[in-house]
Amino acid sequence: MSVAFRSINPKNNKIHRTFEAISSRDLDAKIERSYQRFRFKFLQGFSRIEKTKERLGFLQQILRENRETYASLITQEMGKPIAQAEGEVDKCIAHLQYYADNMETFI
Repeated sequence: MSVAFRSINPKNNKIHRTFEAISSRDLDAKIERSYQRFRFKFLQGFSRIEKTKERLGFLQQILRENRETYASLITQEMGKPIAQAEGEVDKCIAHLQYYADNMETFI
């Protein structure tokens, strides 16, 4: 018997989406793949910093261009007022900028 998780819209209590749980074996495999990918990226060192900064900038652009869409989704899934949801998107943009500006100090 598998376990399913449900995302319920707090505004109308309707099921928004259902997610099936994965087995412990599948979870272990995903963790191992993630770890191996991390090691591969870590061994590449600082040569990847500029590419990562570029990607963070691209993510910021996507969030800015789709701010209303993401805010609406946050409101739908979490029941937050739209102004707070827009603030959440803005906060994500600010965090991406912070990490892009300070990346070298974190690595």
